[in-house]
Amino acid sequence: MFEPDPSADVASCARFAKRDLDKMSWLAPLVNTRAGDLLNIELRHEQLFFIQSDQIVDDVGYSKDLRNRRIHLDLGASFGYYPRGLRGTWGGDRAATHLSRYRRHNRRGRCSVPVTHRPTTRLLRAILYTLFLFLLLSVPAGTAFAGTGMTQLLVKSKVPLTPDVVAAIAEQSVKVSFVWPEIRSMAIVASPSKVSALAANPLVEFVEPDLQAGVTGDPPNAHGQPSPTMITVPLSPPILTWNQDMANTPGSTETGDGVTVAVVDAGLPQNWEEFLPANSVDVEHAAGFGAEGNGDFHANLHAIRGVGGHIGLFPHGLAVSSIIVGFPSEFGPVLGAAPGAHILPIRVLNQFNFGWFSWFTAGIMHVANLKASGAIPGPMVINFSIQARGSSQVLAAAIDYAISQGVLFVTIAGNFNPFDTVSFPGRLPQCITAGAVGWKSEGLPPAPWFFGDVPENDATQAYVAFFSGREPGSVPAGSMIDVVAPGSYVFGEWLFGPGFSEGREVAFDAVDNFIFGTSFAAPHVAGIVARMLEKNPGLTQSEAETALRSTALPMPNSPTSFVTPLGEFVLPWDERATGAGLVQGMEAVAATPHALMYGSGNRTGSNGGTPSSAAGLPWVRVVTRTGSFPVEFALGGFRGRPCTIALYDVHGRLIRRWTSTSARTVWDGSRGDGLPAASGVYFVHAQGEGLQGSAKFVVAR
Repeated sequence: MFEPDPSADVASCARFAKRDLDKMSWLAPLVNTRAGDLLNIELRHEQLFFIQSDQIVDDVGYSKDLRNRRIHLDLGASFGYYPRGLRGTWGGDRAATHLSRYRRHNRRGRCSVPVTHRPTTRLLRAILYTLFLFLLLSVPAGTAFAGTGMTQLLVKSKVPLTPDVVAAIAEQSVKVSFVWPEIRSMAIVASPSKVSALAANPLVEFVEPDLQAGVTGDPPNAHGQPSPTMITVPLSPPILTWNQDMANTPGSTETGDGVTVAVVDAGLPQNWEEFLPANSVDVEHAAGFGAEGNGDFHANLHAIRGVGGHIGLFPHGLAVSSIIVGFPSEFGPVLGAAPGAHILPIRVLNQFNFGWFSWFTAGIMHVANLKASGAIPGPMVINFSIQARGSSQVLAAAIDYAISQGVLFVTIAGNFNPFDTVSFPGRLPQCITAGAVGWKSEGLPPAPWFFGDVPENDATQAYVAFFSGREPGSVPAGSMIDVVAPGSYVFGEWLFGPGFSEGREVAFDAVDNFIFGTSFAAPHVAGIVARMLEKNPGLTQSEAETALRSTALPMPNSPTSFVTPLGEFVLPWDERATGAGLVQGMEAVAATPHALMYGSGNRTGSNGGTPSSAAGLPWVRVVTRTGSFPVEFALGGFRGRPCTIALYDVHGRLIRRWTSTSARTVWDGSRGDGLPAASGVYFVHAQGEGLQGSAKFVVAR
């Protein structure tokens, strides 16, 4: 029967009542001991009620699906309340809501609960003991359903995912978490005994585990190292950091204006406006997937509870965003890789810095469908600074789907070196993948060195970070990693206090920091891609990858280890760590072809009509194999009329010009002065009688 509070004798108020259920055998021995008795602490698992006139008016507690099941620490009459931060949970917050109401009513005197005041020393010991248990309870389980014996799975169907097909597959599960008809996939929770039956289902193409991943493989100090004591710097804003200088992100007229960078990561803090430039975040289309925590150890003010919401308690997404759009620092505003872009925060990591492949898939699909539906009409690029050792066909399909909708995708080589190779999804060939480098002169005068000038066009200034992923010997060098970018001692935003309720006033060392990891190399590249997309909103994934690789500075190998001036230990590296080389933003933007010209009859424009590659309209196509000589071009749509052929290098300089009247024309590889043209990226432009077409190609000697 029920065990109502005997002191709640006011008939007009709803009283709090409870009854004991099964003890939690794996935790109770840690608490329900003589030490616990001494401290008056007991672990209880109870069903909670509110009753009025001996009638239940609200059943708060236990339910079959565990959504309202709670574990809490009952401090009993000694303290007269249930500490908010000391309860674990399996989903649902009705019990927490009602307990808060109960405590609030108690404080207002509506209902009374006996409170026995014990000595202060006992209270302090109890607090210390319960804090220890809170830390114990805060350790993330291996799966959200670990206590139930269930397993999380990703399933791909052989047929379109109609409601009937979903229902048929769901018969062998206990929960359907996500459904993605666009890639014929779904995320489910099922009993391990059902996996074989699922795999044998004639509707199912394959079943794979929904694995856990995140950024927990970051190297030591990856979560930020406090910067030196603040120094007054006589610089005019915005300030250029060494890392943006090395990546050569500024210099072009494009700033990423009109481009959305979807940061599929840990979300943003609730007061992100204090840490990012004004109007730089798209909150209208922001979203979250997977459960966020119920408060945290640092500041549970306005903590985000339950599933969904782009607000996150872990600062990784903020750090990535600060590199892309810049941030206000103690020195003044710091320049980002694409200061004109908009951040779209998509939270797929929880406050423990991990998530599941199903969450990642859901986030990427959300971004792709925003693009596909026209909800965000402008160009988009995803920054995915998340790593995994395992792989997933379903997640790979989501990436392919996003790319097919015109969303570019940038990710990381991972931080698994020297214990593992390039992480997933960075090892997928369709991804733009970035490794991490640092500056050999880091820490050297003049101070502050992190605003120092990095010599131009000199890749010997960089070292490959020891943690940055290397390609395995089983694949050709440079086939997984595209470029490297700053990812060691990067100057960015990192907040040491989850919750971030204090804001920037928590002081310099807790906000502006050095951050480490390939996680922070990728946003340099994503920012460069945003600038490229401003120049050409129709840029494809392969075109962007080609421009980045062809303009990167090749990095020489380093056969020996060494230590930087700041004590960073650097391992030897070769071409399996560097891809095409050190990314160069301004050059990559210059190498980006302009948007396709549009034409109809004798009119040319760039704001409407049919693409110039359409049937009957002018187009230019490179016929010969990439990099070979001579280069043959096919000309279409000019209908035998004379057209002028002009070749330009990546800096827009005219290389050669001639006139053609045939459907094909050949360039022998020489410049206008007769000398051979250098290796690199070139553009061919054909124009005649108001019609024009362009193409990009590569010269390799």
